[in-house]
Amino acid sequence: MNYFAFNLVLSLIEAIYIIYMLNFYKSKTNYADPNVTFSNVFLAHPRTHSDVPVSMVCPAGNLMSWIFGTYLIVREFVEKTCPEEIIAYKAANAGIMVFGLAMSSINYNVLLYLSPVFAIELLRLVL
Repeated sequence: MNYFAFNLVLSLIEAIYIIYMLNFYKSKTNYADPNVTFSNVFLAHPRTHSDVPVSMVCPAGNLMSWIFGTYLIVREFVEKTCPEEIIAYKAANAGIMVFGLAMSSINYNVLLYLSPVFAIELLRLVL
């Protein structure tokens, strides 16, 4: 398997994982800070444990998972032939990952769910 195919498959797996975890995964356990409240319905997410499995992700997180997943796939088709393009690609990717990390820290459930993706992306950035 060549470098492009490997990265594309890895990005596809990451995208599917993100979309699944933030849209379809349900849990009874909640790690969100119960003291943080949002008046905006788009940002509101459960703050306590549940007796039945529910999604612990807000509608904004649901939407962003699709955008983030799409980005992970599309980025693999960006041309990266010369050193300047590789540096720009890694810098842009690092910025987007930092933004994603900052936004997911609003809800500790999402931060926990996405930590494997952030770890893989950190490895890809330094290797």
